Amino acid sequence: MATKYLALLTNIGAAKLAKATALGTKVEITQMAVGDGNGVLPTPNPAQTALVHELRRAPLNMLTVDPEYASQIIAEQVIPEDVGGWWIREIGLFDKDGDMVAIANCAETYKPQLQEGSGRVQVIRVILIVSSTEAVTLKIDPAVVLATRQYVDSQLRAHEQSRNHPDASTTEKGFVQLSSSVTSDSESQAATPKAVKIAMDNGSARLAKDRNLSDLPNTALARQNLELGDSSTRNVGTTAGTVASGDDARITGAMQKSQNGADIPDVAKFLQNLGLNETLNPSKRISIGTLGAGLFDGSKPAINIGDSDSGFIFESDGVIGIYANNQKIAELTNTGIKSIGYMTILSGALILDNDTYFLRHSSEDNAGFSGNNIELASWNGIGFPCTYDQITRIYLNTRTGVIGLTGDLKAGGNVYSGSNAWLDQTGNLFGSAWGAGVSLKQYIASQIANQKSYIDNGFNKKNTASLAVNGWHKDESTGIITQWGAGNTTTNGANVTYPIPFPNACTSIAANERNNNITPVIINFSGVGKTGFTVQAWNNNATRVDSSISWVATGY
Repeated sequence: MATKYLALLTNIGAAKLAKATALGTKVEITQMAVGDGNGVLPTPNPAQTALVHELRRAPLNMLTVDPEYASQIIAEQVIPEDVGGWWIREIGLFDKDGDMVAIANCAETYKPQLQEGSGRVQVIRVILIVSSTEAVTLKIDPAVVLATRQYVDSQLRAHEQSRNHPDASTTEKGFVQLSSSVTSDSESQAATPKAVKIAMDNGSARLAKDRNLSDLPNTALARQNLELGDSSTRNVGTTAGTVASGDDARITGAMQKSQNGADIPDVAKFLQNLGLNETLNPSKRISIGTLGAGLFDGSKPAINIGDSDSGFIFESDGVIGIYANNQKIAELTNTGIKSIGYMTILSGALILDNDTYFLRHSSEDNAGFSGNNIELASWNGIGFPCTYDQITRIYLNTRTGVIGLTGDLKAGGNVYSGSNAWLDQTGNLFGSAWGAGVSLKQYIASQIANQKSYIDNGFNKKNTASLAVNGWHKDESTGIITQWGAGNTTTNGANVTYPIPFPNACTSIAANERNNNITPVIINFSGVGKTGFTVQAWNNNATRVDSSISWVATGY
């Protein structure tokens, strides 16, 4: 008996698989389509590039190698219960390029929808024999939520037998390995009860910090081990049996604070050791040299200029504040000088990079202005960037005087070009070209008024028309209007309305019968007016008849 149902590679699929096998690349089969064959079970043809009648196409649920036959691949798709309403007779597999690489037919099966009162999940599986399964990319789509029970059972068995589970970490959940070590610094192992017990036993033998050493069993032995003598148990004082303090006269050679330095035996040598060249008094000035490795803590001005709350104060690494009367006015950093208040330049200019870029005060300029002006100088032009997106939308060319901008130019007053032309706030344009104090609107109005009579008297109006089955033509030179139309009339006659009314009168109407009747027809008009007329058709027996007519009317 001949095989009735089969699956095979298309010519395109066979060529792609052969090329992938030869080059060591892979064919990526991504989608499966089903169709009804237009009501007839089709026979797969390798030359096909599409199904006979495709009804649904969707990504594959699974593409795997048959575990029992290594030369077979299994493509599987699950159709949910809410999709259907058609027969399935043909199946196609498509790669990532949209080409049909395999085709199959199957036993005819009807896929119902839930709305029909019956529904089921339909599994479509295609088994292909290929020369090399290595040339086919195998995958399972993680986005698909439907799966066969066989697939779920096989995945659970594989998971149970595998030890390839994620390890736990300090940031992620997972499996951990137990350890009884109490000296390990690992963050990927968990302690056993044995390790916890050892740690607890060790903790019980240690000092408790909240006891403040009161739990020492032998304090005398502890002092001995710390090499502390009897003084560790005595109070500080000036009497016998106490420990002498730093300024106690009982300390041989100690300076007494009550002497305020008067007991220094060699003052000059003392100053020399401090790095001071001579004793200062208010009448002398400081010659600052190397001050040594001492640091200023910022509590006082580092350089005092005679005012206790003015000077330079260290604030942080690389930042020196400048203060006047305890008010910060500027700071020095490794990126420059930052002014906190006003910065006044009494004369000269503020130079930027070099003398081709500066800001200065000038009493006059070349733009027609005078007075206390501020000039911003540039070698070629000045841009105004936005600090939000660093885009320059306004630019002044200092060489040509041209202003460029990408947005709107708005002015609260008039916009002038020289002294004889301007655009006022109403949008009207004034200029000497059309008269002193005369706007462009006034000039154009006067020109139109002057030319209207010339045009009306010297030129004919343009003829107009409506070209349709029911249309009209107007001769603008003479005012004559010609209108035409077609229609049917009954034994009761028919009312005809012109496409447009005649302004004055309809002067004539002509009509003819359109049915090509051999029997003569007499056409009669009545009620002829500016907007229409009534038409009737009669035969030779003076009887009204139905007829189809065409008509032409003339008027003015």
